[in-house]
Amino acid sequence: MRSLPSRADVVDGVERRAGRVLGRALPVVEPLWRVAVDGTLVVGEQETPTWVTEPATATIVRHVRDDSRYYSVLDRDGPPRVRVESRTPFERVDCSLLNGKLARDVRVVGQFETSDGTETHVQRFADLDRERFDGEAEIPVSFRLDSPATAGLLTVESTTRRNRFATVATRAYDRLSERDFEPRRSVSLTHPSLGTDADGPLVLLVSVDTLRFDAREQCGALLDALGDDAFVPDEPRTQGFWTAPAHGSLFTGVHPGDHGYVGWLDENRDSQIHPDLVTLPEFLADHHYRCSAAVSHTRVLPESGFGRGFHRFRFDDMSDWVGRPVDAATTVDRVLDWMATDRRAGQDRAFYFVHLFDPHFPYLPPLDRYDVGDVEFGAIEAYHRTIAEVADDPDRGYLEQLRSDLPVSQETVKILQGYYAQAVDYTAEQVTRLVEGLKRLDRFDDALVIVTGDHGEEFGERGFYLHTSLGDANVRPFLAVKPPADSSLSPQDPVDHLDVLPTVARELGVDPPAQCQGRAWHDDPPSGPRVTERISPDCYNVAVEDERLKAIFTFEGDFPRRPTAEQVDAGPVAEEYYRLAEVRQHPHEVQQVSPSDAYRAELLAVAREFARSTPVVDRWEEERGASPTPSQETAARLRRLGYR
Repeated sequence: MRSLPSRADVVDGVERRAGRVLGRALPVVEPLWRVAVDGTLVVGEQETPTWVTEPATATIVRHVRDDSRYYSVLDRDGPPRVRVESRTPFERVDCSLLNGKLARDVRVVGQFETSDGTETHVQRFADLDRERFDGEAEIPVSFRLDSPATAGLLTVESTTRRNRFATVATRAYDRLSERDFEPRRSVSLTHPSLGTDADGPLVLLVSVDTLRFDAREQCGALLDALGDDAFVPDEPRTQGFWTAPAHGSLFTGVHPGDHGYVGWLDENRDSQIHPDLVTLPEFLADHHYRCSAAVSHTRVLPESGFGRGFHRFRFDDMSDWVGRPVDAATTVDRVLDWMATDRRAGQDRAFYFVHLFDPHFPYLPPLDRYDVGDVEFGAIEAYHRTIAEVADDPDRGYLEQLRSDLPVSQETVKILQGYYAQAVDYTAEQVTRLVEGLKRLDRFDDALVIVTGDHGEEFGERGFYLHTSLGDANVRPFLAVKPPADSSLSPQDPVDHLDVLPTVARELGVDPPAQCQGRAWHDDPPSGPRVTERISPDCYNVAVEDERLKAIFTFEGDFPRRPTAEQVDAGPVAEEYYRLAEVRQHPHEVQQVSPSDAYRAELLAVAREFARSTPVVDRWEEERGASPTPSQETAARLRRLGYR
């Protein structure tokens, strides 16, 4: 005899059937439902910091109705519950409540083991109406302890609304199979941060898209604000030739072929930072930093692995250079607000990552800097179309640009360079506001401030435009560093983006993650040639440079990985050699040179050795005797400005 279904089974079945019905009606229902329902969309997972003993993983979600907001949520199968154990005593715990539309009343209980015994703190939130969550999307929760604690337990208790129809319908919508929504509970709890008295500088990392080394001519006020202790290296290098691989290396301290974030795999699948690699915010969160990110482009989002470790993450998409509903000023305003909030809360161990997109093509500065009626929009569109027609074709791409001159008007190039200079000037003004904000909050002196281009920009050097090659116009970005007061940090060229994570670790007095391939800027620079790689669907390039020459070798590629051993053994399909002194003096007129056979063989041997190298994560797997675990692929996002 069959047993009667339980009440839970009946409710579960109703929710699933309702979900299928809503799925068929989704094109019509979704716009209306977004207005009525507050929810979150799952975009990834991450391990929790070592001081979070329960749960072991967190879910990264994006707010449905405001897709600029991302959160790291520590939900469980039951009511939210978080246990922490810290070797460093803490006196403050901060987190937030999300997804409260199904809740009437919420009670957050914190029990902490302190030096004076057990402390219990309770915060209550009653009558959670729709307006509160619609307007703020989250409710902050903060506990200030009377005595330092080393362990604690946070639990969330809530009562749901009486409207069963709304509850079932909301959960049904969340469970649509084709939409990876987090099954909704009455309320969710975000990733907490612990306030400690441990030493450690505030860290501000500003990445400005397409910021060339020579753009420092427009950054005079910024350099003045950074002060006499700041330095601008003469020979910085990025490890990525465009936004995706460049930021992947900046965050992980490894080359693109090791972190794997190299762009679109096909029309529907994107790559991401390998989940086994520790990112800069993950590292800092593990050392009790509260980490915040404000970005302006789709290439540095949590979907690609950049959300791991962040307590706050906001994305304000800068895609309109004329109307400019958002730009560098918008992003800087947001970060200044965060800094002031953290300062009032006594959150001294803070990390802020800021990504600004303004100097990117089409380079236009705000309207008050030019007359929009005088802008040559037709010439700008023709410029981009001419370049993209070749650059986006895997069968042409790099080699065609190298071997022929694109029909690009030099008059148009000069116009765009003028716009670019104005855009850099405007962006530098906004970064200067960040620096001055730190000073007003009395946080500047002890802060580590790094301002850098993720890569440069090419305006016809060696026949390349936009950010395409491993030429110095593209991989030698602007970089300025202001060390904390009393720091032993005294960088010497050469410096690389690979070095940022080891440098931050040294400032904290701890070892960097084992994966790191760079060095702390406190140490003497390494000897030997510098190597940079370009992984692209059209080919694989590796640049090798010493004190005399820069060589760029082009091999057949095995995108999205480095070339196969067979492709490397077959030899390069193109070779370029440039004298570095000539590159510095006449970048638009530099001519290739022919090294001796012995010198060529020496440079080529370095290139081949690097191209054959096994990615660091794969080496770990081989050492454990297991096959490599493939990276989780994320949902594709719309392309912006011809990116692949």
